Amino acid sequence: MTITADGKSESRSFVTNLPVSGAPTDRLERLLASLLSDKYQVMRLIWLLLQNEGETSAASLSMLSALESSANSQPAAEVYPIFESLVRSAADGPHRLRDVGRLIEDLQRTSEGRALIPEGLPELWKVLQEVTGHGRQQN
Repeated sequence: MTITADGKSESRSFVTNLPVSGAPTDRLERLLASLLSDKYQVMRLIWLLLQNEGETSAASLSMLSALESSANSQPAAEVYPIFESLVRSAADGPHRLRDVGRLIEDLQRTSEGRALIPEGLPELWKVLQEVTGHGRQQN
């Protein structure tokens, strides 16, 4: 907001938190699906969620760049090595599995989201949950 008086201007910015009424019940799931435009982006997000916090950003970005350069010629599930990351996270980073589980569950709630889930991922996820007990939503 800017106010001008006597040739002087004064600007202020502010944020206000207002309640939303009448929004669709699946608003957040639809928003998620609209932000992830294809299966490659879903796999990329899952791969990023599974990365160790201790890994250097430069190394992760370098690998991400190499993976994306091969994305045009291969299915999304073959581009990002998430199987190994899922298994590693089951052993040493179950909190990352919860994040991935929530993403998959949110995407499965809308037809747009289900269309973005790479083939075979829900089945892989179900087996991983059964074997490890990780990734389930905690209420």
